[in-house]
Amino acid sequence: MQPSTSCLTNDAYKISGTRTFVVNPNPPLSVSFLLYRGKRRQRRALDTMPYAAVRPSPPPQLSRPIGSGAGGGKACPAVPCEVARYHEHAVGAGQCCSTVVQAIAAPADAVWSVVRRFDRPQAYKKFIKSCRLVDGDGGEVGSVREVRVVSGLPATSSRERLEVLDDDRRVLSFRIVGGEHRLANYRSVTTVHEAAAPAMAVVVESYVVDVPPGNTWEETRVFVDTIVRCNLQSLARTVERLAPEAPRANGSIDHA
Repeated sequence: MQPSTSCLTNDAYKISGTRTFVVNPNPPLSVSFLLYRGKRRQRRALDTMPYAAVRPSPPPQLSRPIGSGAGGGKACPAVPCEVARYHEHAVGAGQCCSTVVQAIAAPADAVWSVVRRFDRPQAYKKFIKSCRLVDGDGGEVGSVREVRVVSGLPATSSRERLEVLDDDRRVLSFRIVGGEHRLANYRSVTTVHEAAAPAMAVVVESYVVDVPPGNTWEETRVFVDTIVRCNLQSLARTVERLAPEAPRANGSIDHA
């Protein structure tokens, strides 16, 4: 059994006022370029699932975020202990683990009301074209959804199982169990908690996934981080439109 590794890192994110500063920036690359070069190569990879990494880069040592200021900035509060354990993933050889954080100018309960809808991920995940439940009602663990993604991505569909839905702690987790894509053994955990500033929330999404053949750990991380980052930025815009009275946040996110 693989040891459990936390995907939350020191100085994962910092907020000064309502502005979030990127601590460890990596300029996002074009989604069409990342990881998968050419339709022929995509099809070969899809035809040989599951995947085993050919040349993964060794992942860094990861730990939970510790609140510490930089340049006079005020550190964002660390993920509450009762939810931090959900971001600990068993990372095996040939797998990638990372975290993306987003500050949102809206109460945590308002953010959670959108995140918790396992049956409606397209409400803020703009790469999803449609979603239908194939098992369960979307509000109980074990529910399964089938999503179809927009064209231009190296995927057409994904079948996903709800693993955790905790309304008290605001935790949602799902696992990809099928479909036509390259994210083999993908598991995601999303948590929502209150920020130090009034009417502000922090969303943390961590994941673990196999590194596809022919790609490195870093290439995989950058690609998946880009998708998650776009989703969380869309979530911020969606929720802030629903809560116009909340103070606007100029902040973005940072990956761990």
